[in-house]
Amino acid sequence: MEVVRLRKKEKEEAEIQKKNGIIDIVEQKKEMFLVEMTVNNIKSEMDRMKLVREQKQNALNTSEKMLKLDKERFETYKEEAKEQKKTAEDNLEEEIRKKRDCENEIKNLTQKVTTIKTENARNDELMTAFKEHKTFLDQLTPKDWLERKEKRKNEKIEELRRNWIQMEMAQDRELGEDHESSVSMSVTKGSNRERESRGRSRGTVSNASVKKK
Repeated sequence: MEVVRLRKKEKEEAEIQKKNGIIDIVEQKKEMFLVEMTVNNIKSEMDRMKLVREQKQNALNTSEKMLKLDKERFETYKEEAKEQKKTAEDNLEEEIRKKRDCENEIKNLTQKVTTIKTENARNDELMTAFKEHKTFLDQLTPKDWLERKEKRKNEKIEELRRNWIQMEMAQDRELGEDHESSVSMSVTKGSNRERESRGRSRGTVSNASVKKK
């Protein structure tokens, strides 16, 4: 009986050990699962953090590129603004110079106009005085003296006209066939010049009368 009891006890102890071994195995597997799950979570978190870091790095690179582009655009704008400012200043200086030149030109023209008006007024006064003086001298000059002088001038003009016609006719005779047409043209020219001479003579007589007076 004692042997049976001992075997039964050993059997129970063996079953207990076996049961404890199964429990240990389960516990070990549970711990391994927990460790593996933790490792997987850590790995996932590391991957997520890596992805976030890459996204942040990409965003940072994009921001740097945009910042660099904005800086280049700003530098370009600053240079253009500087050039436009210089052009505007040059244009302003040119406009100021032109305005100053125009003002000086207007000033000079105004002075010239004033001078001309003054001279015209003085000339008008002189002309009035000369006309009055000429009228007075015309009244004092003998008419027969003026007639004699006019006659002498007309005789001198007629003599010059005849000499000129004779010279033209001599030249026309040398030309032969063009003789008649040349004489006609010469007479016409002589008549025109005679009329011009008479006109000048009348003006000369008037001027001589003024000088004499």
